[in-house]
Amino acid sequence: MKNRFTKSIFFLIIFYEVDNMKLKLDNKKIIICGGVVILAIILILALVLSIKNNVKNRINRYETTMKELATTFYEEHYYNIITNTFTSDYLELYKDNGLEVDLDTLANTTFESKEKAKKLVNIKTKESCDRSNTKVIIKTKEPYGIKDYSIEIKLDCGFDN
Repeated sequence: MKNRFTKSIFFLIIFYEVDNMKLKLDNKKIIICGGVVILAIILILALVLSIKNNVKNRINRYETTMKELATTFYEEHYYNIITNTFTSDYLELYKDNGLEVDLDTLANTTFESKEKAKKLVNIKTKESCDRSNTKVIIKTKEPYGIKDYSIEIKLDCGFDN
């Protein structure tokens, strides 16, 4: 009887050790799989944030280019024509609603402006910004000097696609 009891305890100990090893292996697998899943989620989030950041950077560059084009148009072209033809009081008309100028008109101000406007292309769709719907609104300010204005930009370059 003692012999049987010893054998039973021996087998119980062996089965316990085998089950314990399986449990440890299962825990390691779970930890490894969990780590892989967490790493995959982190990589996907990083990719999504990178893509969104890239689009924001492109939009910022396009807005900067549009401001440069508007500045060239207003300061080197439009302001001189208006102040040579009319009194500067005429510029007061654009104080509230502003002067709306499309990309096509901005591009035709100088050769440099035309080259800058050509670079306004959506990299994703390979289409240039809509030359009629991409606009700036130039709002004049008192005392209506050459630098007394603000610029609002409206891009139509397919970024929402």
